[in-house]
Amino acid sequence: MVLETGTPLSEAMALYVSSGYERTANFGPYRGYSDSRCFGKPL
Repeated sequence: MVLETGTPLSEAMALYVSSGYERTANFGPYRGYSDSRCFGKPL
């Protein structure tokens, strides 16, 4: 499972990390966006 959020949404990033997601490289349309943060977790 992969998720994307932006740096202004620190609450979303904290929720993802607390749910076991780890930061990954930006993917797809989010490549090249410095404010984008992507997270992944094996299901």
